[in-house]
Amino acid sequence: MRPVHLSIDGLACFKEKQELDLSALELFAISGPTGAGKSTILDAMILALYGEVPRVSVKDRSEMIAASRDRLAVRLDFNVGHERYRIARTLRRGGVQSVRLEKHDGRDFSVNVADAVRPADAAIEKLLGLDVTAFKQAGILPQG
Repeated sequence: MRPVHLSIDGLACFKEKQELDLSALELFAISGPTGAGKSTILDAMILALYGEVPRVSVKDRSEMIAASRDRLAVRLDFNVGHERYRIARTLRRGGVQSVRLEKHDGRDFSVNVADAVRPADAAIEKLLGLDVTAFKQAGILPQG
């Protein structure tokens, strides 16, 4: 899996929508001062893919919604081999989550793969070949 574009809106310190274009990068490092949002970028990717935020339990993930916001939204465009996908998740205070996984058809993201949490989670595991625990162990280096 190769991340291509990440959109974060209302997650933790990202109160306003932020876009990260990773398409031209071969290798990158996330750096900055404490509190700048480095970990939140990784949280956003994992939240988009798996619906979880590593720093909080599943039942407490709505705590990651930025103050004064009623919802958060993350969207990740990523490649698996030669195929491009987009997964978008929205989480509202109270825990209601929506998700949509789409495949790029060569023109746009018009092929619906899944539009409910369980089917999207299963499709991501199949696409990546990793469940969330394995992804966090293999793809994300824990702090400390």
